[in-house]
Amino acid sequence: MHAHSFDEALRRLCDDESIEEVFVIGGEAVYREALKSQLCKRVLMTSVQGEFDCDTFMPPIPAQRFDLVHESPEHEDNGIRYTFQRYENRLFARAQAKQAAAAGAEAGTETEAKSEDGNPEEQAYLDAVRDIIENGV
Repeated sequence: MHAHSFDEALRRLCDDESIEEVFVIGGEAVYREALKSQLCKRVLMTSVQGEFDCDTFMPPIPAQRFDLVHESPEHEDNGIRYTFQRYENRLFARAQAKQAAAAGAEAGTETEAKSEDGNPEEQAYLDAVRDIIENGV
């Protein structure tokens, strides 16, 4: 696929019914574009604690558009502490809540919130990162 902008590429991917989800896996500039996009529904982020000799960073999550809806307990691996965080775009979260309420009203049942345990988006992200680490890009 060839696209002239990040938004155009994301729109084309979202319009393809064979693609269920699109994950953006880095580069600071790509993250920055993704966070600006109105099509960005959620951010799955690993927050690593500590100071490291780095020159590239994740841009700040825009607090006016995204809410932190889940943070895992702290993990530690080889002395490095980290958590998994999930941010949801407020506009998409409201639209989903309205759709769920409408679907529940049509079916005559109430909807209930899903458990944070076994989060499939977080697991898909971790699987993708693991695959990149083990097999390269």
